[in-house]
Amino acid sequence: WHRPFSLKELARLQSFPDDGHDGRPLQLAGTLDEQRMQIGNAVPFAAARVIAELMLATLLASKLGVPVWGGGGIWVREAGVLQWHASSRDQADMRGTA
Repeated sequence: WHRPFSLKELARLQSFPDDGHDGRPLQLAGTLDEQRMQIGNAVPFAAARVIAELMLATLLASKLGVPVWGGGGIWVREAGVLQWHASSRDQADMRGTA
């Protein structure tokens, strides 16, 4: 038998801090189900920071008239297997033709 994750464990998985901004342990409002929903619906802080930094860089580059290329590639699920598909720019970078 496996026990369910505690709220603290779930919060840590979503990169919630152990303590609030006032130094006291983080407390969520609502019933246990509502607290689990708050944690489950949250965007992990680390991911939100990266997204915000990329958005800021894109907006600043756009304001300066600098072209912004999409980076990375995408993860797709084909036939039940998760695979990485590099973008054409990434493929060119790998070949040294970019």
